[in-house]
Amino acid sequence: MRYGLKSVGVIEESPDKEPPPKKLQAIVKTIKDSLMRAVFAGSQLNLRLAEVIAHEAGVKVIMLDPEGGFPGRETYLGLMKYNLDRMKEAMQ
Repeated sequence: MRYGLKSVGVIEESPDKEPPPKKLQAIVKTIKDSLMRAVFAGSQLNLRLAEVIAHEAGVKVIMLDPEGGFPGRETYLGLMKYNLDRMKEAMQ
């Protein structure tokens, strides 16, 4: 909690293992109860699940890049800055 960020749930604990509907409902409820503003997603997981949860909770999906390799994200620092900028976007 060093920066005041709080994880309220994990949609997919591992790739290709979708959570049961009850867990998805619980995540949506937690997002609403916590007044969260975004669901963060990465390219390695199912974006559709993140979109459904975000829609149901009334928040947006923010894509983070876990791998880099794109222009401006070739270095570790460039990748971290990109992801930090996405997190800032979610807080505005």
